[in-house]
Amino acid sequence: MLSNVGIPVLQKTPTNLLNFRRFDRQYAIDLDIEIESVQKSAIRHYRAVIG
Repeated sequence: MLSNVGIPVLQKTPTNLLNFRRFDRQYAIDLDIEIESVQKSAIRHYRAVIG
């Protein structure tokens, strides 16, 4: 997944730079949410295993 991060840069023209920045910010937010959900599920799993 992370290996694809650089690809959109190559597809953007200068006129789309503002849109790209908006996309990039949204992507970062989505990634934060995804990481947080993974951490929460890992904590739940850890607690279940420890009992």
